[in-house]
Amino acid sequence: MPNQLQRIVAYISKRTRCPRGWWPPVRICSGQAANRASSSKPHRNEVATLFSVPPMRYTISMLSRFTLLTLLAGLCLGQDTVRKEIPLDPQTLSRYVGAYQMSGNGPVMLVTLENNQLLTKLGTQQALAIFPESKTMFFAKAVNAEIEFAKDDPRGRPTELILHQNGRDLPAERLDDANAKLLSDAAAAFQKRFKDQTPAPGGEAALRKMVEDLGSGKPNYEAVSPGLANGPQLAQMQSMMSKLGPWQSLVFKGVGPGGADIYSVRFEKGALETRIWLGVDGKIENTNARPEEGWVGAPAASLRPHFPEIDSLAAAELAKRPVGSVTAGVVSGKELVWSKSYGEADMEKKTAADSDTVYRIGSITKMFTALMLEQLVEAKKVNLSDPVEKYFPEIKLVQDRFPGAPPITFIQLATHTAGLGREPDNAETYVTGAVADWEKTLIAALPHTHYILEPGTRYSYSNIGFAILGAALARAAGEPYVEYVPKHIFQPLGMTHSALQRNAAMTPHLSKGYQVMGPNGAVDSETAQRENETGRGYKVPNGAIYTTVGDMAHFASFLMGQGPESVLKIATLENFQMQLIVPADLELTRGYGVGFEVQRRENYTEFGHDGAVAGYTASLLMNRKAGVGVIVFSNGAANPNSIARRALDILSK
Repeated sequence: MPNQLQRIVAYISKRTRCPRGWWPPVRICSGQAANRASSSKPHRNEVATLFSVPPMRYTISMLSRFTLLTLLAGLCLGQDTVRKEIPLDPQTLSRYVGAYQMSGNGPVMLVTLENNQLLTKLGTQQALAIFPESKTMFFAKAVNAEIEFAKDDPRGRPTELILHQNGRDLPAERLDDANAKLLSDAAAAFQKRFKDQTPAPGGEAALRKMVEDLGSGKPNYEAVSPGLANGPQLAQMQSMMSKLGPWQSLVFKGVGPGGADIYSVRFEKGALETRIWLGVDGKIENTNARPEEGWVGAPAASLRPHFPEIDSLAAAELAKRPVGSVTAGVVSGKELVWSKSYGEADMEKKTAADSDTVYRIGSITKMFTALMLEQLVEAKKVNLSDPVEKYFPEIKLVQDRFPGAPPITFIQLATHTAGLGREPDNAETYVTGAVADWEKTLIAALPHTHYILEPGTRYSYSNIGFAILGAALARAAGEPYVEYVPKHIFQPLGMTHSALQRNAAMTPHLSKGYQVMGPNGAVDSETAQRENETGRGYKVPNGAIYTTVGDMAHFASFLMGQGPESVLKIATLENFQMQLIVPADLELTRGYGVGFEVQRRENYTEFGHDGAVAGYTASLLMNRKAGVGVIVFSNGAANPNSIARRALDILSK
């Protein structure tokens, strides 16, 4: 029996890496010594035989032996988690710094020293800290692995390391200093790229060439690493591409922690999320791809059969109560692929509405203010978690702040979770006044504004909250809001017929607003006209824009990932749309993201915004996955939201 226990102990020692000398002495047998001693170690399949019942003269039950074995194993496994780290001076640690290549032309392990801490990075894996238990043996805490440094050169530097992991001993030979520096510089460059989320130089061109070659059926194996050329990835990617039609564009999405640059490769019928690892020689070392959810192309040709149905829908909606006009449009990709107007832009003058008619879009303006936030975050001028009072201390004038509540943040204002009321008290006092003076009007309204919820606890739509957001962003940007939006959003998007206040150029095309009042259906145009003349008061970042269907098509195209990146990087935009919080209802059917509403429809998710001011209503709704959007404006009795939603349902079938 002692012989069998010794063999069990030896087996567990090997499997757990528990120091054999730590095991306590075991004396079980009595009366007669063991038949023979053996130093042989059991094979994996031999373990079961160790439990065979010995002759009775050894008098120990199977249960007793199993209990002892369990205790011993448990003690050893516990010992494995309390390895003792010893101190080593920086000069000693620096000897291990270098690049070590696994045998058989395997991956390179890079060993670096940062703040007196050795770090290892194997191939494209994340860096891992290792800790000394002797001058030659180091262990990791994050994973069960050891690294042994061996065979010192005349300078006292190891020429080899051995990775002990999963029962395997993997040797790696130290590379010369020139190669080590090349790899070290590449690793440092990656760390900066990962922090800044910028693509590897030459990566997009290399991926573009690879996609073109695969699309033509002629892969260029000389442009990729030998491992990739001989592996299955290129054939798999080519097979996926063949089902998606001609490729259209590449969109950089970010840098992964494992070293890959992540791109969306977009085709006529869909997209592949593609990761590439670029070598120091400019060749793609490795790649993988998978179908990308959230983007599917929608060629205009496939949409055209639906246009007559949408035409009839819009015409019928206005015919129910023929007051004012409706202008509708469909956007696919970068194009306004269909547009039509119905009714009169000015009923008194009998002016028919057309594609040049200017409408007010109300709260769709919030999407532009949200874009301003996204631009300033990308430019590192603000953070989403910044307290708003850092830039706009006047927010402290808001009443009924909850005791002990932290300052509200940009992300809370942008998602309507700051806990602010919808409007200030006596709102009519603060919703008139020149656009140029809107911030003064806002500040005057703040003492009459209240917290109604604890910040960050619940969604509650707030117009004045978005006005505060616009004011704080303007301070952070160092530009007035009314100058920033035209300069950084309208102009680069080509929105040449859009403005935050009425101007002489748009006046000939400006529709006249009409409201249907009361049960008798009286038509009021005076209120809308008065608001045009007296201004919006504090309601500028949350509802002041004038625009046309053509200009709004540029904005819709941008929101669906068509660029230009001079406005905002597509990867940044997609991060805001798809990665950040969306406060939603209990059934996850409706929610509000960073300046946009979302609603789950039968077979897709709709996102966008509605808007309304006196005499005008508007809706911009998109199916981003299908790459299609619907714009509907009205200056009268029609319901743009109803038209837009039903039209988008039709286009999303």
